[in-house]
Amino acid sequence: MLKKTAYSLLILSLLFVSGCNAAQNQPRGNKITLDKAKTEIVYFDAKAEMAVTELTLDFFPAAEVLRDPGGDGKQFVRVSISVTNTSDVEFPLNFTSFQLKDGKGEKVTETFLLNDSNVDDHLESKELKNDEKAEGALYFEVGKDETQQSLLFVYEGYDSEFKDFEVKFE
Repeated sequence: MLKKTAYSLLILSLLFVSGCNAAQNQPRGNKITLDKAKTEIVYFDAKAEMAVTELTLDFFPAAEVLRDPGGDGKQFVRVSISVTNTSDVEFPLNFTSFQLKDGKGEKVTETFLLNDSNVDDHLESKELKNDEKAEGALYFEVGKDETQQSLLFVYEGYDSEFKDFEVKFE
């Protein structure tokens, strides 16, 4: 009887430990689906429609990362976008042209901690032909207190005014 109880406790403890490890290997954060976060973006004569389709605050991938920003009062943010060329000329899509603007109005560039080694949906740079669409995600590191309402998504475009194209996460 004692042997059976000990065996049962061993199995339960192994199940508990494996359950905890499985929870640690799952991405965290909640995806927020967006349907109004769209704008036209311009690169000289080329034009495209950019749509932000999802925002995930406090994102953390299942794959290994060098460090968790939570201990530093920060969070990873995942932004999923699509870009469709709406002009007759090629649109030069470069993932480094996209940034976040935080609640203080400061631009935040993409983090190097999340890349092709630990995420499989990173937006790739490419030349988009007429009506061609590209989809992917970009990853940023911002303060833990940043929210859907405090962040803006920014494309650094080149039109006659060299202006930024900003989109609210709505």
